[in-house]
Parts: sequence; structure tokens; C-alpha cells
Amino acid sequence: MEGEVYELIDALEASKGQPSKDLVLEFLKSLRQSRVSRPHDVLSFGLPVVRSNGASSSEMWVLYEQIFLSALELGKSDVQDKCLNQLRQKFEGSQRVDRLYGMTFENESNYREAISLYEILLEENSANLPAMKRIAACFKALGDKQSFGEQMGSIMKAYPADATSWAELAESYMSVCAFEEAIFCLEELILLAPLTAAYHTRLGEALHARALGLSSNGSIKSVKCTTCYILVFAMYLDYCSEILYLCSLSFYIFPYSPNIVWPH
Repeated sequence: MEGEVYELIDALEASKGQPSKDLVLEFLKSLRQSRVSRPHDVLSFGLPVVRSNGASSSEMWVLYEQIFLSALELGKSDVQDKCLNQLRQKFEGSQRVDRLYGMTFENESNYREAISLYEILLEENSANLPAMKRIAACFKALGDKQSFGEQMGSIMKAYPADATSWAELAESYMSVCAFEEAIFCLEELILLAPLTAAYHTRLGEALHARALGLSSNGSIKSVKCTTCYILVFAMYLDYCSEILYLCSLSFYIFPYSPNIVWPH
């Protein structure tokens, strides 16, 4: 998906400042689908489209939201306010638009106000996953680890198959050296996305860190773990994703294969 984004960027550059409307819309849609953050490009190409009403009615409102998020990221308050006003006028009472309004509070570091707004949204719809995630993000920004953990627990209870939440929870455990908990989260994450090499690599890091923490005498298990850890990142630096994936799998193999021969 990201490859398509960069192909479209090349096409936009080849247009010498005069891209077709269809090319611009395809590029902006590709950014949304791949979740690639290029806020400057979104404003540069998206604003002329909405100002000229150059998109279909349904796509126009999606563009307003996309431009709002990019303006929020860049601190362009005038652009974000105009987009938000347009959306609120069109979709009065929409929880999705209200959530965007809450994000303006977050951008101003008014996290408590944002949490209050999100909690109102949850009272209206207790299954509002985006609102639940925004509350967790606010607690994390406030440094309230206990509330953050409780909120993430609520999310995982309601949505046990949400991969991004497992990844976020794993990173929070890794940050405080709670490797057992991080390993559990990463294993759940791999069950959801078994072909994502980055998750296997992160699990390898957690297993490595746990082995070093449990091994005060430099056991052979810790040595093997460190060896594989070095191999993983050597391959990562060479951008060999397939070898990286296979190397990360060795973390599962070596506890059960004491006589394994490691490469030199």
C-alpha cells in the first residue's frame, strides 16, 4: 500500500505542478487507506480541491476530515477551525465529528476536557472504540499510567481482536521493563497478524531483554538469545525483511532445540 503512495508521489512530481484532479484525489485516497502521514502534501493538494468543490459530495466531507487532521498535526489552527466548522454544520450531533472536536482539546493540552467529551460520547455509545482509544491517549499524555492501563484493559476486554491496541499495550509494558506482560501482548498480536515480521522482531527483543534480566551468570540461553538479537538487527539494517522474519522465529526454536547449530 505504501508503495502505491510513493508511485503516486512520483506521478505528481512528473506533472510539473499541474496534476489532474483525478490524480490528486487518488493520491489523497491512497494516503487515507495506507495511513501514511504526509500532512504538508495533504494541505498542498487537498485545499485547492475543497475550495473548488472538485470532489463528489461524499468524498468532499472525507477530505475535510483528512485536511483537518493534517492541519491539527501542523498546528494550522485557521485551517483546522474552518474544516471543523464545515463538518459540524453538515453533521450536527455526529459522534465522529465530536471526536475531532475533542482532538482540538488534546492539541491544546486540555486533556481533562477532552476526556470529559469522550466520556459523554461513550455514554451515548459504549462501543465507541475511537473514543476509548482517545481517552487512553489522553491518560498517556498526562502520565497517568494507572488510568492508562485500566483504560487499555477496558479496550482489550471489549475488542480483543484489535491489533493496534495490543501493540500499544505491548509498547507501554516495554517502556517500564515489564517484559513478561509485553511478551504476552506481543504473542496475542502475532496471533492476529502472524505474517507481520515487525511483530516477531519486537517479540524477539522482549525475549532477549527478559533473558538478560533472568540470567545473572551469562547462561548459554542468554548468549544464544543475544546472538540472534544481533543477527536480527544486522538483517534489519540491510533491509532483508524475509531473513529478518526467519531469524526472529529462531527465538521460538532455541528453547526447544538445545543442540541447534548457530551460523558464524
